[in-house]
Amino acid sequence: MPERPRIRVRCELEPPAWFASWPRGLRPARVRVSSDSILLRYRTPAGEQIDVALDDPGRGRLAVRVISRPGDARPMLQRLQLAVRRQLERAPDDVFWRVQALRASCRALEEDEGSTPARAASPRRAALRRCYAAARDAMLSREAALPGAARAAAESLLADEACPPALFSALTHLLVATDETDRALAAWETREDDATALTRALLLGLLGLHEPATSEARALASAAARSDDWLVCARLLFLLRRGREALVCLERVGEALRPADELFLDSLARETRAVELLKRRASAFMARDDGALKVGLALARALIETGGYAEGEALLTSLQSRARDADPRARAITLELAKLKLWRLQLDEAVALAESARAGGDDAAYAWMVLGAAAYLEGRHAAALELLEVAYRRDAAHIPTRLWRVLTLLELGRGKEALAAAREDGFADAAAWQLVRVLAECSVDSRRKYLRDRTRYIYKSLLRDVFSDQPARLRFDEPDHILALVRTALRRFGGNLSERRTFLSEPGAALEDASHVISSRVRVERLQGRLRAASPETVIASLERFARDYPEVPFGGTYGAEIRLWMGEYEATARAFDGIWRATRTRWGYIGAGASYMLMGRFDEALARWREGQQYYTYLEHEATHTYEGELWRKRGELERARACLHGVVQPGQPFRLGAWINYALVARARGELEEARRMIAGIEDYAPLLLWEAARSLGRAGSTSISLDDAPVVLEEALRLMRGNRSSGTLTFIDRAGRMRVQLQGHAREWRELARFSLGVVLDALARAYLETPAD
Repeated sequence: MPERPRIRVRCELEPPAWFASWPRGLRPARVRVSSDSILLRYRTPAGEQIDVALDDPGRGRLAVRVISRPGDARPMLQRLQLAVRRQLERAPDDVFWRVQALRASCRALEEDEGSTPARAASPRRAALRRCYAAARDAMLSREAALPGAARAAAESLLADEACPPALFSALTHLLVATDETDRALAAWETREDDATALTRALLLGLLGLHEPATSEARALASAAARSDDWLVCARLLFLLRRGREALVCLERVGEALRPADELFLDSLARETRAVELLKRRASAFMARDDGALKVGLALARALIETGGYAEGEALLTSLQSRARDADPRARAITLELAKLKLWRLQLDEAVALAESARAGGDDAAYAWMVLGAAAYLEGRHAAALELLEVAYRRDAAHIPTRLWRVLTLLELGRGKEALAAAREDGFADAAAWQLVRVLAECSVDSRRKYLRDRTRYIYKSLLRDVFSDQPARLRFDEPDHILALVRTALRRFGGNLSERRTFLSEPGAALEDASHVISSRVRVERLQGRLRAASPETVIASLERFARDYPEVPFGGTYGAEIRLWMGEYEATARAFDGIWRATRTRWGYIGAGASYMLMGRFDEALARWREGQQYYTYLEHEATHTYEGELWRKRGELERARACLHGVVQPGQPFRLGAWINYALVARARGELEEARRMIAGIEDYAPLLLWEAARSLGRAGSTSISLDDAPVVLEEALRLMRGNRSSGTLTFIDRAGRMRVQLQGHAREWRELARFSLGVVLDALARAYLETPAD
């Protein structure tokens, strides 16, 4: 087996009791210990740190060495060194053996359990050593679970009423990192006030209490003094959706960033649109000889995402000159360059780059798209379609490929095929798709009914965004004029039909950022997404402002009412959704109204709203109505009808619509389909362990993130009650015992567990400190 990397024990202690007899001015402020050194740390009146090393030259005595720094006053250091030496000479044997004992303790922690002869140790020391070894293993292996002996050791230490706060925090942190969530939360409930700032932030974030977690994270960041501390704070603030604050922490690390941290920094800079920072990093990267291609490629992509197009292109060109043909990232770099050339309508260069990438392997579907788009833009539509069909077969989900294909079919006079392609699922409400779809809809309808459709606000708002830099007010009275505006808007995008929108004034010119061109639904989804970092009231207020500013767009009203539905305000949401449905006939009007009535127990009114909706829409396979209607039939005892409603919603394998999974599990349990019920419960446990914990505690039971088949009916019904009206969203919300809204996304518990594992260095320090401060026998 490969040798496991060694983790060195290095931690700081309060000065041991044997320094109490030293004169006050010679007592160190802290003592830093490791297996090969002891440092006495002093503080000058000016706040500067001076380290005095106690070395073992091998003669049964200690040598004293001052670790000086540039600018230190030498006479003062010499006096300190002489004074410490005299103290050692007065009791050389005593101090010598105490120092050796500390070093031996550090070595014992560094060694694997069982790799050395057993030592006589106190039960407390043995428990601490097991926990230290478990924390070390979890730090080295992302999948390390907590061994049974270490779990028992942690529980014995936590059961001690005299367990100090630092050790309590470290053990609780370790339990989170090793997926012992139940034990961690049980410990937290008994001694929440004793936790350190990091553990408090970690547990509050895990529980979905983002505002108090953010307060703790900010306090931690303000007190951070080391690179490792800032890295942990950056990850913590990132999970709390405080990207700019996380970026500040990462910038303080400076040159100590490792490649993985650099990737994280660039990701944060992209999210916060810190383009000037990325430009500085690109300049520094190109001046380096040792920059990894992976880091450089991520940095270039971040620049492009934030509008640093020229700098991104320059960096990609530099990376291309460094990359060898055999490097797995060489083709990715070439394709990124081809993309920028296509966007700028430098078609010859784009084609040359795409040809070289296509020759590199069969996985370069993007290269075929570039070739097809270039052919379309050159007017070679038949050739373009052949190339785009290849790209489409290799990656049917790629939105730009699909859009170029629709445009090409339109140019070839194949309007019905183009319209069918434009109506396929999976365009994610992309801005370019909405405009292309206008052309496709009108290509087969001489009366241009689509331009007068109730959803006309979609293309109108997009066109206003595209032409926001032009003083003339847009007209939407003539169909031909509207279509001309749409075609002009698409020409402004140049060769770019991606969601990273750019404008181009002429071929080869600099790209201009056009990220403000965004569909109204995506804009509102982003407002609702702030729920993870702001209170429900704050988010609802922002959605209501949107509804006032854009009265023709129904989404401000529906998305705001949806949050109120999640809060259990059923009477108010029924009125709101009914009003929106009467005024706009938007889909969520009838879905939300019916959901509100169902949750109030007014089942016939709910069914009537949904039936009315079917007069205007065909139910989509993934539509939220199925989840709410399935719950209605289950509550009425009509299990077969409930199962039919829910079955299609739970098929994908991930409990994205958690309410459907819970209802389906209850139906399967009631029908005696126990294997099916177990499968559903396993998915719920994986997706929403903290909801199950809260449901059990709300019932007055011991908290647990898992449930048995026997307990499922009661616990899952309680989980639905806590979720109030949220049955269909990918954002899990529920109201806890204190009336607070908890907000979690898919993978929430996993993300916080990974952060706990990332920050295990803090746990190692605390466990080492507790071990060294515990008598050996």
